[in-house]
Amino acid sequence: MPFKYNKLRLLIDENIPRRELLPYINKNHHVEHIKHDLKKSGLKDKPLFHLAVRKRLVILTLNKHFMKREFYFNDRTGIIWLTSGRELSAREIDDRIKRFYKKIKDGNVLFGRKVQLGEKEFIIKSPSSKFTYRY
Repeated sequence: MPFKYNKLRLLIDENIPRRELLPYINKNHHVEHIKHDLKKSGLKDKPLFHLAVRKRLVILTLNKHFMKREFYFNDRTGIIWLTSGRELSAREIDDRIKRFYKKIKDGNVLFGRKVQLGEKEFIIKSPSSKFTYRY
C-alpha cells in the first residue's frame, strides 16, 4: 500500500530545468532534481526509474521513453510525461504542473500510474484504465 502524500513528490529528470526556475513546484512540493540535487547526471532511464521506486518519488520528464511497457506500473512511483511539439520553458512547465495539481489535489493518486500531461488535457493511465481530463 502506498504512503499517503498530499503534495507531489517529484524526481525531476535532467531534461527539465533546475527546480529554482520552477517557483510553484519548488515552493509547494517535495522536489529532487536528478542532476542538481542528487548529482546523478547522465543516469540511464532504468536506473533512474529504480531510484524513483526506492525513494518513492514520481518522475517528471520530457522523455517519452518512460511511457514504454518496460517501465511498468509500480505503486511506489509514477511518471508524469510533459508532452509538447516544441521545447517548453521553465515557466510553462511550472504552470502546467500547477494547473494539473489543482485538478488532482492529491499527489498520492499518481503512484502506480503514468500521466501524459499535455497543454490542454492530461491522460492518466493505470494497469486497468485510462482517463482523459481537460483543464
